[in-house]
Amino acid sequence: MTQFGGQVRLPGADARARRNSVKWGNSGGLVSSSGGLFIGPDGTLSIETGDGTVITGNALVISLDTNSGLAFASNALHVQPVAPLSRTASGVQLGLTVNGGLEVVTDLLKLVDEAPRWRQFTVSHTALQAAAFTSDIELFALPAGSVIQAVKIKQSVAFAGTGISAYTLSVGPAGSLVKYAAAFDVFQAVGATVYAVEANIGGEAHDAATSIRLAATAVGANLDQSTAGDVDVWVQYGAAV
Repeated sequence: MTQFGGQVRLPGADARARRNSVKWGNSGGLVSSSGGLFIGPDGTLSIETGDGTVITGNALVISLDTNSGLAFASNALHVQPVAPLSRTASGVQLGLTVNGGLEVVTDLLKLVDEAPRWRQFTVSHTALQAAAFTSDIELFALPAGSVIQAVKIKQSVAFAGTGISAYTLSVGPAGSLVKYAAAFDVFQAVGATVYAVEANIGGEAHDAATSIRLAATAVGANLDQSTAGDVDVWVQYGAAV
């Protein structure tokens, strides 16, 4: 594993400042040093070792790797991703090594991945068309062990159609299509305060994903007679695993 010593100082720092600076020692930790890691007047990043040797150029160069977004570097400091990002049963894992000598695998990103947050789904009336007064489609697949906390429904274009006199939408799993959001009138005119928010907290299967459905009901004519309508459905949920 490549290691390096050096201090952080500005060009022209006096001897006392250099003596009181710190560096990364070969055995780890911070120790005092008369060497330094510094940026020259031309912007060059250099490492001055204890014996007076100065390493410049590619001594310490960190650049982005387009494959993983992590760092590839020069001979002096080499950071190489091992398993850039992977989805596991416990969350998102990030793995990397430094010159093959250090491996870090953490579940820190798991907190972000599994924390309750709002997801938005946009649906057009055409996706709900059917030769019937009722129809439902999958809105999303709720991950195993997840808990739904709230649902918001808001149409951006009022639903309408030939012979249709009313149109409502609800949200829930098959067999209980109003479990998380009761039928909401999307036939009415669009407005800044025209929407439904419901906090019917609940969960589905703990060991398998569950299809959460958007159910439509029309009055006066079949759903395939619709000519307009767009809706946004926001669902707040997180994994309780």
